[in-house]
Amino acid sequence: MSKIIQLASQYLTDKDLRDLFAGKEIPKTKLLKIGNRRGILMSSNDDIEDVQNYLCSQIFSFSTVERISSELNIADNISKEKTRQVLGELDAEKIKDAIEETFKARTSFKENYKITPISGKDNSYNVEVSFVELNLKSATPLQRIQRVFTIELENTPGSLDIRFSGIERAGEVVRQLVRALPYKDKDKSTQRIISLHDVRDSAARIAFFFDIIQNVEGFTLLDVKEIHMEHRLPDEEEDDEEEGGEETKEESAESEAIKGLLRKAALNGKAVHTTDFYDQLKDSGYYIGSIVWTAQEIGGDHRIAEFACSFDDPVYANEFNFAVRRVIKPNVDKGKKKPKGVPPDMAKIKRALEKAAYSAYAKVEESLENSNTGSDSQPEEEKK
Repeated sequence: MSKIIQLASQYLTDKDLRDLFAGKEIPKTKLLKIGNRRGILMSSNDDIEDVQNYLCSQIFSFSTVERISSELNIADNISKEKTRQVLGELDAEKIKDAIEETFKARTSFKENYKITPISGKDNSYNVEVSFVELNLKSATPLQRIQRVFTIELENTPGSLDIRFSGIERAGEVVRQLVRALPYKDKDKSTQRIISLHDVRDSAARIAFFFDIIQNVEGFTLLDVKEIHMEHRLPDEEEDDEEEGGEETKEESAESEAIKGLLRKAALNGKAVHTTDFYDQLKDSGYYIGSIVWTAQEIGGDHRIAEFACSFDDPVYANEFNFAVRRVIKPNVDKGKKKPKGVPPDMAKIKRALEKAAYSAYAKVEESLENSNTGSDSQPEEEKK
């Protein structure tokens, strides 16, 4: 979550507005709504650059910019999260002390933090952190941004599960906090971080995402909304950069064909590791870098949730992100407003998505271990 906290003049210039509208990843649909609500009519057929340019050419007062910033902050509240597990024995009673020690060591960063125990869970905490970010490359009115992120530490049998906001500062704090944790035997403690960096099989990378979207507990897959495809691997990226690295028309057409194939397979409940399909994907060299899908709740109100999973860098695949973008009730009666805000069980839904990701990653770990020991790691479906 972020907000502008310093206003330096009465109106913003087009340069200032560009920092607001184009300075971070804002979907085109969001920009169109912002404009349309203020009588600035634009077409959904326009390119996002044209929409940004047109908004930047308008005159906005600071009060309007503050309201727009608040609208954009709503999207920040449902931003991506990261996750990791600390495996090994900890002195659980001293976890809170480790949190406080971490922020004392970070005094120079001028971060304000609040520690709240998680109800019903021993030695588990939510930490809310706020700080002021300076961006001297932005115009003066937008140089001071107040940001807020959260870190959740859940103490479970055998591990400490850590979930945190997907911004860079949160990652820095978590890495420092992990080093400060009260280990009983640090040499026997490890971190479990979801990564596909060592997976060179494109079909295996696809299988990881398929396992997630088809196995979120309490939900059944409805539709695959977006798929971002890649075909480079970490050891190939430097060669691609030297050669220009841009996708040709033929490669783009092949990528779109694979997307259609994957979407159809997912909706039909087809497993990646069926012989013909697996070989076809493996030969293509393409894999999923990020995916957005919808799923319907099994039972209850049959709500529809929109999920997203990705890696910060789809090629190196080291920083896994997940998000529950929204949860809505279908078939709301006409004339009634759709309920807004975060559903009371949002944390439970996020945990189901996280659990599906770790379950899919366990298969990756097993496959990598088999490869390292020289075992036959071919999928069971292939063997049959």
